[in-house]
Amino acid sequence: MKPKLLLCLAAGILLNPAYRVLGSMVILSVDSTNIQTLPFVVKTEEADYGRKILFRVIADPKGAPYAPEDNMHFSLGGASLSVYDGTNCISSCSVAGQKVPSNMRDVKPPLADKGVLFEFTVGTNYLRSVEFEIGYGSTLHPAIDNYRFALQTFVPAADTGLSFGIYLTAEAVDRRITGYGQGNWPHIRLLESPLISATDIISYNFMEHSMRLRLEALAKIPRPPVEGTPFIVVANGQRIYLGVFVTCTSSMSFAVPTIVVDRQALVTNQPPDTLVIQRAYPQPSFGIGPDPRGDQRVKTVLNTLHKLKSEHP
Repeated sequence: MKPKLLLCLAAGILLNPAYRVLGSMVILSVDSTNIQTLPFVVKTEEADYGRKILFRVIADPKGAPYAPEDNMHFSLGGASLSVYDGTNCISSCSVAGQKVPSNMRDVKPPLADKGVLFEFTVGTNYLRSVEFEIGYGSTLHPAIDNYRFALQTFVPAADTGLSFGIYLTAEAVDRRITGYGQGNWPHIRLLESPLISATDIISYNFMEHSMRLRLEALAKIPRPPVEGTPFIVVANGQRIYLGVFVTCTSSMSFAVPTIVVDRQALVTNQPPDTLVIQRAYPQPSFGIGPDPRGDQRVKTVLNTLHKLKSEHP
């Protein structure tokens, strides 16, 4: 028998669940194109102003059984994060699992009830060399199934080296800054993860500064008090401008860009999945200085990420 044919037969036997070899390990690749057929869910969001990606992987502890009576289980310590130089693993650390929070969206049974959540962050510069791995053992076949996640495929925006986010502040903002545009705001601390990231945006109309958002992003929009809830727009790790979430019932004025969260009460033809970043509140004339919404850095990032909606019909 020819060597090539022998190799093909050996590979076919090893990858067939009915012919697992004692003590063997089968490497199974997981990416954004095949995960729908596997017992996993991967959720991502930007962190550290776009320099890192927070991954949340929810895994079925029973894996993908070969037969109904098979009792699959985590093996090799469960899950790990490994750094590769080509095919050589040069570093690895374990990732602890936890119960899936009841308020986590878009996770359906049985993963929502019995799944195990693994959380970890990876720098955008290392997405191509780092892989998340989950090992499973089987009671029917004495071998290990090792699932390797190609992390960069779940974050296409990060693969370009570009990022966009609207962050809530981690501390109070002086009313003189939001109300009168006076004061130093770039030093203000931000929450680690963006409230709205590029993946949350379906499209952005740069002429109107309106953005269509995914439902899960809309559900996170704050309900601001009368004095508003400050936010900062960040592009490629650079703070572009300060703004405020407000409500149309607020009697205060704001000199910075504003997002009126209940604007539909006044503008009834505004689509329910759309937010508009206005120049100021309650009228554009309350804005002070150049309009920061038109910053070219924002337009460049959104255009490269294919988020800009055509400004012409």
